[in-house]
Amino acid sequence: IQFLTTGNTATMPINGTIRNSHFVGSSSNRGNQFTSAFQKINFIEARSDSALLLADVIQMAVTLYDGPHYIENTTFENYISYPCFNYYSTAFGARAFNTFMMATTTQSTNNKFINTEFPVFMYDRVSDGGKTTLMLDTDGSISGQRNAVIAPDWDFYYTPSCVRNGGYGLACPQRYNNIEVVQIDGDGTNLAKYGELYVVRANLASRSGGLAPPPPGLSFQGQYIPAAGGYLYHPSLSVGATYVMGFTTRTPPILRVNIVNGQQGDTHTIAFSYPRGTIITSVMNVANQALNRATSLLDRTCVNCFFYDSTLDLLVLRLKQLLPRIDPTLPCPASGCDGVVVRATFRSATSSTSVTDCSTRGAPLQTLDDAWLQTSFSNKESFSLDMPINLDWCQIGDPCLESIDVGNREQGILAYADFPCNGIGCYSNKCRYCKLSFSASNQPFLPCPFETRRATGSPTTTPSSSPVSPSTP
Repeated sequence: IQFLTTGNTATMPINGTIRNSHFVGSSSNRGNQFTSAFQKINFIEARSDSALLLADVIQMAVTLYDGPHYIENTTFENYISYPCFNYYSTAFGARAFNTFMMATTTQSTNNKFINTEFPVFMYDRVSDGGKTTLMLDTDGSISGQRNAVIAPDWDFYYTPSCVRNGGYGLACPQRYNNIEVVQIDGDGTNLAKYGELYVVRANLASRSGGLAPPPPGLSFQGQYIPAAGGYLYHPSLSVGATYVMGFTTRTPPILRVNIVNGQQGDTHTIAFSYPRGTIITSVMNVANQALNRATSLLDRTCVNCFFYDSTLDLLVLRLKQLLPRIDPTLPCPASGCDGVVVRATFRSATSSTSVTDCSTRGAPLQTLDDAWLQTSFSNKESFSLDMPINLDWCQIGDPCLESIDVGNREQGILAYADFPCNGIGCYSNKCRYCKLSFSASNQPFLPCPFETRRATGSPTTTPSSSPVSPSTP
């Protein structure tokens, strides 16, 4: 199934919803060995196939396109993949060679994946759509992490708190919005002049030894959209993070930036690298009112404000969505998407306005292991799918475990027998407190030795593993 929605700059609530359905990728009905304009032979699975699938390279039950899409209470069965052949079949995918903006509000809820190794697979690693297809895993039925954002496996999205999995890519706790970046220009013919937008993330995770890696980045090709007023780029950026951008061919004299599919209160910090000697003549909001000026490049106390560092030719925008969207399927509040229009004057009308060093210029904005990067799944929202239904605590037969009080137990703090007990967590000479891996407690207790071992099989099956008692002297 593929839904075609109005996509970019939608003016009415529109979405595709799939509910209470069952998709089967392969069955005992093998078809016949007949080739036509509508049918081909699938030699890998020894069956016939729809020739229409050739348009998108791989088989997908649901082809995500624009959006938002809502897929609920649906089973996907027998989508067979053979990675050794580079042969993939997936429940959720996206069009190949897709340049369109993929809504960050697409959701998967209470779905099942049977004999389907790749619930989400992005075959396209080149086009903008393949780089920006995100999905909210509301109940964790894809990743085991409630309210995780399923993202393509790029370093641009990865943080240490993300779960990396070959079956779906990344599952991250950070939330994302669509950001429209538009070169305002009426020339819809000479498209080659616009070039790409390169975006780097300034929030970095330290490596061993405390060293910061190079900032992760992605390039976006964009497309000319008359309804947007020019050439549109649409990166998916995380709420609360900081990004630095540069136009690799042509920096526009008139630039518009909008928050799309955001929530009330969402704040984005976005910096643009301008050609040397640029003068910023105005920064106006959608109501044509001048934005306030921040006190410095690193001022985080203001919102809907800007600062231009003329030594770096770096413009920093702090944008906040002030109102809620009136409908969850609409991209903007009733008054329109929050955003700004920037007008600039360049030093020379004939010199190049390309910028290729935005990573270097954005270095003062870089942070290491900051609060955004350390956002994590809470124990209320995150439980692994490979936990058995019955954890069999009572089979352990540990008197310290069975005597733990309710207050500690409800924080994920348990206990185990350890004689003679000395040091961290010992509350008697026989018993030691311990902490489950998904506990939110900040107590420095040791991990519980009997915590459920993770299953190595598919998360769509019920593991047979159960808690094991610790070895005690």
